[in-house]
Amino acid sequence: MFFSPLEQFDTITLDPLFIWGFDISFNSVVLPLLIADVLLYLIVFFFHNSFKLIPDFWQLIFEKLYLFVFNILDQQTGPKGYIYLPLVFSLFTFILLCNLISMTPFGIALTSHIAIIMYLSLSLGFSIFLVGYFTYNIDFFFSICARMSSFIITFFNYYRNIFLCYSLF
Repeated sequence: MFFSPLEQFDTITLDPLFIWGFDISFNSVVLPLLIADVLLYLIVFFFHNSFKLIPDFWQLIFEKLYLFVFNILDQQTGPKGYIYLPLVFSLFTFILLCNLISMTPFGIALTSHIAIIMYLSLSLGFSIFLVGYFTYNIDFFFSICARMSSFIITFFNYYRNIFLCYSLF
C-alpha cells in the first residue's frame, strides 16, 4: 500500500537473485518494462499480416498511430528519413506503452527513472552517431559544428550532442 505519492519512484526488489556474486534481481522497474515489451510484441504479432481493406477498430487505431509517427518523421527529416521509420515507430510505441502503464493505479513511472532515461538516450545517441559515422565518414562529425572550428571545440561539441540526447527523454 502506498502512503506517499513519491513511493512510486522506489525500486522494490520482488525476487532477489544472485548469480556468481552479481545481483540480477527482479525488481519493480523490470516488471513494467516486461509488460510493455510483451504488449508491444503482442501488438505486432496480432496485427502482422491481418490487415484488411476495410479496417476494423483496432486496425484503424494502429494505422492512425503509424500515420502520426510517419507524419512527424516526414516533417522533421523528409524522404531521407523514411528508412528510420521502424526505429522511430518502435521507440515511440515503447515509450507510449510505458507511459500508459504508469498511469494505472499503483503503476511505476518508468520514464521518470534516471537509469531508464540514461539507457534509452545514450544507447540511441551512440547508435545514431555510429550510423552517421559509417554512412558519412568523418564529415558527419563536422556537420555538428562549423567547418573551421578547432579540433577541441569539435570534440567537446560532439560529446555535448551525445549528452543532449539525455535531455530529449
